[in-house]
Amino acid sequence: MKTIWKFPIDPKGVQLVEMPIDSRPFRAGWDPYERKAYIWAECDTRKEKAKYRVFVIGTGESLDNVNGCYLGTVAYSSRSESRMLNWHIYFNPEPVDWEESDDNAGV
Repeated sequence: MKTIWKFPIDPKGVQLVEMPIDSRPFRAGWDPYERKAYIWAECDTRKEKAKYRVFVIGTGESLDNVNGCYLGTVAYSSRSESRMLNWHIYFNPEPVDWEESDDNAGV
């Protein structure tokens, strides 16, 4: 079945997100009801899953090692300061090798 799923992301550098192969992420944003950041993607639930790299980059941080397409910006409230921090979300559509992902190599 083709549908839309959401996948949680954390405000940190590089992470792996598991989703069905050939999923098409189209948005990153904040879910105000769950108070978490997510990536929304069109998915075919009949397909096997793979892990993909997601890059979460703060404003002013280097993009030199980012290999992915921009999905959106999420504003988080800073726990140490009384201001909002913006995190820019990038998705790499190349699946990560399962053995590589187990070692977190490259993440």
